[in-house]
Amino acid sequence: MKHRLIAMTAAFLLSLTPMTAHASSVIVVEPEEPANLEDYTTSYDAIQEAGGITFSDNQVLLYWELPVMREGCVVTPNTMEWEISGTADVTYKTGNLGKDVSYEEIYAGSYCLITANSPGSVHVVGTEYSLYDSDGTEFYFNLTVGEDGNFNETVDMDNPIEPIISEDSVYFPKPDLPCEFSLLVSSNLESTAVHDNDGYTFTPEEDGWYVVSTRSYCEEIVSYGESGHFHYFYPMLHNYVVIADDKGIRVNHWGDKSWYSEEQVSEAIAEAGNDENIACYSVYAAQPDDVMHGAYFSFINGQLPTVQGDYDSYITNVYTEYGTDSYFCVNHFYSDIVPNEPRVQALEKEIVNLTTQFTTASTCNGDLTACSPDMMQLARIYADETLEGDLTVVVDGKEEYLLTVENGIFHHRKAPKLMGDCNGDGIFSVTDIVMLQKYLLSTGNLNAPQNADLCEDGSIDAFDLAVMKRELLRRNQNAEPMLVVVDEQIYEIDGWTSKTFVEVLDSEGFWHVQESDRNSWELDIAECLSAAPAMIGNVTPSDRLTDAERAETQTFLENAAQYEETEMTAWDFGIEDYGQENLYALYPDGNGGYHAVELCRFGGECAWLDNADVQAFVTMLIENGYYADEMFFHEFLEWYT
Repeated sequence: MKHRLIAMTAAFLLSLTPMTAHASSVIVVEPEEPANLEDYTTSYDAIQEAGGITFSDNQVLLYWELPVMREGCVVTPNTMEWEISGTADVTYKTGNLGKDVSYEEIYAGSYCLITANSPGSVHVVGTEYSLYDSDGTEFYFNLTVGEDGNFNETVDMDNPIEPIISEDSVYFPKPDLPCEFSLLVSSNLESTAVHDNDGYTFTPEEDGWYVVSTRSYCEEIVSYGESGHFHYFYPMLHNYVVIADDKGIRVNHWGDKSWYSEEQVSEAIAEAGNDENIACYSVYAAQPDDVMHGAYFSFINGQLPTVQGDYDSYITNVYTEYGTDSYFCVNHFYSDIVPNEPRVQALEKEIVNLTTQFTTASTCNGDLTACSPDMMQLARIYADETLEGDLTVVVDGKEEYLLTVENGIFHHRKAPKLMGDCNGDGIFSVTDIVMLQKYLLSTGNLNAPQNADLCEDGSIDAFDLAVMKRELLRRNQNAEPMLVVVDEQIYEIDGWTSKTFVEVLDSEGFWHVQESDRNSWELDIAECLSAAPAMIGNVTPSDRLTDAERAETQTFLENAAQYEETEMTAWDFGIEDYGQENLYALYPDGNGGYHAVELCRFGGECAWLDNADVQAFVTMLIENGYYADEMFFHEFLEWYT
């Protein structure tokens, strides 16, 4: 809607300008020793002393003089409605004031008194209505509250592109520029985004934090010479974090980046000169994909640790007026010595057509000015919008992500309820029986009580415990030998951290991998081994041995009991900061349990059983990529021999 100029008091003159790529601002001079701003709202004469805009620490008073319309004996002043939004927490008061001196001297005005309670942005829209303009005319006041809690005395009068917060959603308006406008959302929480001609309505569907960015791909026509011109295309990113909780919805502004370059424009003009043969062409500051795969994902990698803590994976949806692109993103740290790409496998390939892209991704701060060196590899898995269904993504045979694709958009799906899994680790094993026993004795709690009612009678009691024991015994009676790798991985990224994975090879030659809920410093090997058999029925398999490898493994495991008394031989060789991978053979003991034989240790401590057949079998596993690091292993062999 077109702005129009309205006469104000002498203290302040409002100058309204259309929005351009470079916003204009009005600097407001604070009156000397301002009184309590509340006192200015008592009468029309009192507010005239304040002027158009008055600041006082954490308060600002906006005043708008309203024209008075006369038709015969009827005198009707215009009216003003105020709307407040932004990231700062504020309270406000609005009202109308007037003065009736005579028929020829009737005055009216409207005010908005705002008190800031926290830092952030404050966007005020005043809509003036008259007898002849029922749609109203909008005027904008964009203010900021500093970290000290006081208003900065600068007012931007342009139509803002800052988000507008409502009760259950956030509206991201399109800038008043010739731009293609997109909304980018990264999170592991569910949300929706709806596009209209003027922007996007973003609605969080779960409590938590969402990283939301707007991407504007803008065009500016630049003239040169007598009749030449070119089209200059440049992107802009505006980054936010949307927080949804029981307090409502809040938005934090986390930095912007514009690729507009006056130097590039000047160089293009100088290069073109007055050559009429190239009177119309295009110059690009950056392509949209350059923004997505460069600055945007670097920004996400820098912010997600703050936003959601666990930032190994997240879903990114890119909403455009043409449709939605959805990515499942996995970050994996890599060593400076051996920067191997993570192996990303998508099971159920017949359901979902996936394209996986690998890139290094640095981490950046909110304003995109300081980026760390590359420290991780980012796998972006793109969903084909023509296919849909459930799938499981396995990374390096360890991490497992349960996903579904609907209308070309990724969603997380929850693992099905596993009856008997009282501790909630995704496995039904003897540790669940121990937890239930402690619960029934009132000496412990259940992590997942919804899985403990095996009788499905609405109560958890000794009958459920009996069913659990029977079921576990039934499973163990059909037990087969298996291989188990307990893989303790350590990393040095802003301090030492660790992860532990239990990897089980079943009799069919499939690997089942699950991350332990304990780190390496407090690892209990016995617990890992006792939980391993239950993983075969409860954890989705990933890699599979070849038929020849499977036959060799089965033969070895059938004879594993004979190595129980064999002694370990140390290598006098260790790999500093590698972690530890221990290899075990598990075979049934005939009583529903298992015996474990340790075959090899590899990492900070290296040793294996002093038996040629065992050593040949371990070597086969290493050389085929199923256990330990082949490069370090061959270095040991060269040194040892």
